[in-house]
Amino acid sequence: TGVIPGMVSHWTTELRCTFANQEYLTWFGKHPEELLGTRLQDLLGEELFRQNEPLILGALGGKAQQFQRSLTKPSGEKGRLWVHYIPDSDGSETCGMFVMGLDVTELHKAQRQLEQLNADLKLRTEQAETASLAKSQFLANMSHEIRTPMNAVLGFFELLQRTQLSPVQRDYVVK
Repeated sequence: TGVIPGMVSHWTTELRCTFANQEYLTWFGKHPEELLGTRLQDLLGEELFRQNEPLILGALGGKAQQFQRSLTKPSGEKGRLWVHYIPDSDGSETCGMFVMGLDVTELHKAQRQLEQLNADLKLRTEQAETASLAKSQFLANMSHEIRTPMNAVLGFFELLQRTQLSPVQRDYVVK
């Protein structure tokens, strides 16, 4: 009881349940007597069964299948499962399949949060790069705007030095 930390069930080739562990029963909100002998279509409902049918047929055809699926529990709570359909074979023919599922809801939530944080980080990085480029352009423009008039002023000082200046005026011009 409760030894396997995941959902395990067995289904015949007619898709009737022969075994389900407590985790499986809990996830689907069933008691053992309600589930044993039940058809998989009845447990999953027609829409979900149709989504899974190609995978089910693949497992019954001898090929293991795996997938993730979001499901709503009977309680109304949303969950995410990582599911494996494993053929049950006696070596020559498949006589059913095992279904193993792991509730990865919290892992899925953490993955979504990480993806959001990465998107936010990317946006912030782009904003920082844009700001850095704007700063560089501003400094380049300011440098040009300051250099041009400064060159003119220095040119005039040079011309001034060639004229008759008092010693005090010459001292000011040189400084």
